[in-house]
Amino acid sequence: MLEPIERPEEGLFLLPGGYLDPGGTLHRGVKLRPLTGREEEWIADPTREWTEAVLTTALLRRCIERIGPDRPTEAIIRSLSIGDRDYLMLRLRQITFGKRVGMTLVCPRSECAQKMDVDLDLDQIPIEAKPVLPHYALTLSEEAALSDGAGRLHRALLFRIPNGGDQEAAREWSTLDAPERVVRLLARCLLKIGDTDPVTCDRVATLPEKGVEEITAAMERFSPQVRIEMEARCPECSHPFTHEFEIGPFFLGELLRGRTQLDREVHLLGFYYHWSLREILGMTRQKRHRYLRLLTEELDRTGRSALEVG
Repeated sequence: MLEPIERPEEGLFLLPGGYLDPGGTLHRGVKLRPLTGREEEWIADPTREWTEAVLTTALLRRCIERIGPDRPTEAIIRSLSIGDRDYLMLRLRQITFGKRVGMTLVCPRSECAQKMDVDLDLDQIPIEAKPVLPHYALTLSEEAALSDGAGRLHRALLFRIPNGGDQEAAREWSTLDAPERVVRLLARCLLKIGDTDPVTCDRVATLPEKGVEEITAAMERFSPQVRIEMEARCPECSHPFTHEFEIGPFFLGELLRGRTQLDREVHLLGFYYHWSLREILGMTRQKRHRYLRLLTEELDRTGRSALEVG
């Protein structure tokens, strides 16, 4: 089978990790469509009390047309690695709003706290392919091994990498302290620890700290990553610092803040073109803005403005 290729102009991309179907076939090719006003309005609903992970799953379910040959279910999207989900949000943002991201950073020195505007080109973000496997084997060091009640050390284990389902489940752990949250995550992702009984939270909690460190390091090593670390220097005090840009929260924040602007665009297009709400919300942002530019040019030509009569 030929490896799918990326054609961003058609919404075709390659997942860095990929989806393993029940038969064990890995699918990396994905087709995305840009958001329409319907998704923008839906996401910005102030009555929705979903976590970022749940909202990401629902948004991707609406905008992924296929992974491999088939349209994915929510269960499939939850099964994708965290890195793949971040990658999809990055590309979805790119085909909806464009590749340029503008943001304001703040100098981390409290005595300065100078704000600075920076730009990021999403095309320039390096993406390393790490095709996923059903499971991964790891041999712990002796000091990291799990000791059972009989005094035996268990060093060999199998694990899978964290996915969207784990992110959604983490909502139930929000009140726990950090070490306990790690235990809950490992209990979900560890498939086997030596020849001990089935993996449980109680069993994972008996792992030495060194064992937890080695397992989490291995998970990170094998997981697809979309990590964007921006090197910056404060223009006021010249302090150098690193900013880690997270595409998911940033993109969802843009959509949540854009509700007022969306309402304004819908009003203007409905007022002047007499299109129905259904027709306008069915347009992509790019298409809406194309008509709004034409409208602005026409109003400027006649000496009026949308603000005057809209």
